Amino acid sequence: MVDEKKFRVPFLLVLFLSAVPLAAGCSSSDTSNTGTVAGSVNYNGSSLGEGASVVFMDMTTGFTCAGVTDAEGKFHLESINDGNLPIGSYGVMVRPGGTMDMAAMEQASSAEDAMNDAGIAKPAAVKFPSKYNDLATSGLSFEVQQGANEMQIELVD
Repeated sequence: MVDEKKFRVPFLLVLFLSAVPLAAGCSSSDTSNTGTVAGSVNYNGSSLGEGASVVFMDMTTGFTCAGVTDAEGKFHLESINDGNLPIGSYGVMVRPGGTMDMAAMEQASSAEDAMNDAGIAKPAAVKFPSKYNDLATSGLSFEVQQGANEMQIELVD
């Protein structure tokens, strides 16, 4: 059985970070030019494990959707439009899981401050290279096609 509390904090943080683009991009119920994305994340050939955030962002429109890995490193992207993303090219980043001090996060002046404050974000159980934590340095991208899409993300040292 999945412990929903473990997923609540990372998922709420991802939603907090992507609220504006989600509101702008996911409000339509037209799914004719959209796709869903699911997949898994491995690090050096082994499952990354649970709690990591997988974030997709259309670098042209700013549209953002995210998901959280389960114990097997599997994820599916969530949005307010039943997980449907507009088709197109997306930059991808993977943020480590861990726990968050929710009271401190609520007092942060911005989402960026919340992510970078060592007192808010507690260390992840599995460490991987920090280049994957940022869209500009991850080197990860994905082309969302109409319908169901699957992405296998391989993180390496």
